[in-house]
Amino acid sequence: MASHTATMGNLPSGIGICTTIPDILYLPELVFSYVATLLYFVHAILSAIRWKSF
Repeated sequence: MASHTATMGNLPSGIGICTTIPDILYLPELVFSYVATLLYFVHAILSAIRWKSF
């Protein structure tokens, strides 16, 4: 049983990972998910404060 090791060629490393085409397309999704989560938590906190004030 021989062990076969395949080389992956030239893989990007460091900042080169974020500059490939598929990864650049995911950046708007990451920004939107961060903003949506932040707004959700702000809304939840302010709603809890408002609800407790009654």
